Amino acid sequence: MLRRHYADGGTLGAAAGIAPTGNSQASITPSTVLLQPPRGVVKHAAQGPNHSLTSSSLSGSSKRIQKELAELSEVALGTHGSAHDREQYWPRTLYFGGPKGDDLYSWLVVLEGPSGSPYAGGVFFLDLTFPPDYPFNAPRLIFRSRIYHCNVSSRGNIRGTVLDAWSSACRVSDVMDGLCQLMREPSENEAASPALAHQMTTDRAKYLEIAREWTRRFAR
Repeated sequence: MLRRHYADGGTLGAAAGIAPTGNSQASITPSTVLLQPPRGVVKHAAQGPNHSLTSSSLSGSSKRIQKELAELSEVALGTHGSAHDREQYWPRTLYFGGPKGDDLYSWLVVLEGPSGSPYAGGVFFLDLTFPPDYPFNAPRLIFRSRIYHCNVSSRGNIRGTVLDAWSSACRVSDVMDGLCQLMREPSENEAASPALAHQMTTDRAKYLEIAREWTRRFAR
């Protein structure tokens, strides 16, 4: 069970011309963010606006989302708990996601910063929104927590993951696995922030220093 609050404020990195990631109007408190992996699929879901469904009449997209939720829950609950499994399922042990409420199409994702990256030790929140025709169209994934990363824009939008080349065979776990890898190995060729990409290539030590400082300030 993970509990975190969103930290607001701060202008570190302003010298690079970068605004902090995240909506300053957003407010997440420990009482509003309390994730506990569900034991089984969600029994009642909403198929977006104007479409209320029960477990006995789920649409194809709802069934697909519930299946992926169940798979993520198995990993989070430790059903794949051996050392071999933990290695096999890396980085899936770093994140968990689930519906914010009764809307199966709107998730909150909690991500631990990968070891070996400047985000290690941090806990990051992301919004994941599924379209009604998922998986034929890609979900939308946005950082709510502030993060200093050249592939994440000041609004939390992400570039350089499977979302940029989506197919119906892709899954949430593919997106999150790729994001974890991207946090370890940024891609200047798919930068969401050209200024940060330039800093990373010309002054990597400073880039990493600021990324670590943002993690300490905004993700702990």
